[in-house]
Parts: sequence; C-alpha cells; structure tokens
Amino acid sequence: MKKIIVFFVLTAILTNSCIDQLDVNTDRGEFILVIEGFISTQPSPHVISITKSVKYGSAFVDGVIRRIRGAKVFIRDQRGEITFLTEFGFGFYLTPAGFRAVVGNSYTLQIITGGMTYYSTPELVTKAPEIDSLILKFKKFPSTDPLDFVSGVEVYSQWRDPENEINYYMWESFGTYKIDNCWIYDPNGDNKSIRIMKDKNSNGNLVTDLAAFIEDDGGRYMDKYYITVQQLSISEEAFVFFKLLDNQLSINGDIFDPPPATIRGNIISLDDPDQHVIGYFMAADVSVKSVFIPREILEVKQLPRIINNCLTLTNSTTVRPPFWID
Repeated sequence: MKKIIVFFVLTAILTNSCIDQLDVNTDRGEFILVIEGFISTQPSPHVISITKSVKYGSAFVDGVIRRIRGAKVFIRDQRGEITFLTEFGFGFYLTPAGFRAVVGNSYTLQIITGGMTYYSTPELVTKAPEIDSLILKFKKFPSTDPLDFVSGVEVYSQWRDPENEINYYMWESFGTYKIDNCWIYDPNGDNKSIRIMKDKNSNGNLVTDLAAFIEDDGGRYMDKYYITVQQLSISEEAFVFFKLLDNQLSINGDIFDPPPATIRGNIISLDDPDQHVIGYFMAADVSVKSVFIPREILEVKQLPRIINNCLTLTNSTTVRPPFWID
C-alpha cells in the first residue's frame, strides 16, 4: 500500500508543478514566501513545498504562484544531525528513503534560497496515543441550492487521552475508492477543513472527536470507500497557528487558498527578520487507522458520475490495491 500511495503522491506533485509554472512580472506586486509541509514518524517521503505567491495590497491573487527551484533544504535535530532533502519536480523537496521523525527529538527546518537563509523554530515530537476505533456516521446538510444537498460520512476518532498532560491533536486523511475496474487514490478526501483539537478537561478519558468528513460526490461511494485516518500529536504552537488559519479560512475560502498575510508561522529570515514568511514547519508523531466505509451507510445518495473511461480520472489505476476486499 505504501508504494502505491507514494506513486500517486509523486505523480500528483509532478502534475501540479507543471500547471503552476507562471511568468509573473514581479514589479506588479509583492511576492510572499510560502513554505508548507511537515515531517512525521511515518515512513518517507516527507515533502516540503516552497513557493512565492504574489499579493496586491492585502489580498492574494489566485493562481499567481512561483515555485522555488534550486533551494538548499535540510532538517537538523537537537543533536546537530542534518538530513538533506532532494528536489523533486518544481519546488518540492523530499526527505531521503528511511528518514522518519523520532518521538522525543526536536527538529528545525533550514532553507537557503535567493541568497537568504530561513529557519523554523524547533518542533518537539510528542507521543500520539493509538486510535482505538473509527466511528462512522451519515450526515446530510442543506445546500445553497434549495433543490440540492450536501451529504457524506463523518469519521470520528476514538482514543484514550493521556493523563496529567495537555495534548494537541490534528487529523489528516486519505482514501481509495473504486469506479468500474479502476481504483482511485483520493489524497485530499476531506479538503475543506482543518481538523484540530486541544484536550481540555479530557485527561485520562476515552475521547471521541471528528477526524474527517468524506463527501459523497457521486463517485466515492459507487462501491465503497477505504479511508486511512492519521492522528497527529502536534505542539501548542502548531495548534495556535492552525486555529488562527482555520478561523481565517472559515471566512475567506478553503484549505487550498493562500494563507492570509496576517498570520505568521514559525519560520523567519535570519537576514531580514521583518520579512514576512507564511507557513508552518511541523514535526509530529502519528497514529494510523483504516476502515472501509460501506455504500449502504448512505441514507440518501448523490447522482452517480457518468464515466466513459475510469483511467481518465486523476490518480486512477487498474492495479488492485493489496488491502482491497470485495
């Protein structure tokens, strides 16, 4: 499964990178450096993306992005050990095979590009409690169109929260579904929300919280949907950053819009501390659990997609995943 996922991720990186190459006149607007990505205790590759997004005044311009090539990118732990990342595609930098973060270690990201050096503040990796179970619940919402509706499946994570400590959580998810004789990898099934939580008043208790919402788009549930939930243990600083970002996105757009310029992350320029850099470098332990979501859980269903050739769908393959059960 890991090999299949890595193939799809790298394919998506190359595809997106070709689209994003734009010839932008830098005199027309201010470019803001945007750094995205994190490392975890899961196997490599971990991806760091470096771009510059142009903004006019206080607003970003959709699609006006320059990916940064030729940067020197490396990660340093608290003992001074350095891991160099390799550029893959346009503006994407990957950790080497076999690299993974270690619980108890702190990590700092360093980037050298355009004659400038950028550092993140250290990120300590804390233990993520294991997910006991994933709970599924059908959900239907009204739409802006009175004749339409939004529906799908809420996926809740349930786990035992550690005692006598404050924990901060974040959830990522990805999935696979089948259409005709193709399996489609869905790297961003829940792409409209940032799922985070602080364990206030829950120490030592069994906790249940929403980890993902997988919308019925007419294709995901034509057979069944295989979801993998990653439960990340993140730092307080990361929680605060993503909380602010979530508040902004609830007003301005979705998770793939450029972050608002008013939110600063944990990355600064050593050469110009006043330079505005957007993004947050995070290091996290991860607990992982997967489950099939049966089509029968949908109390009402969206109209199915009409597909002439399933191989024309993004991230599709006729190679049956080893985890797929009929």
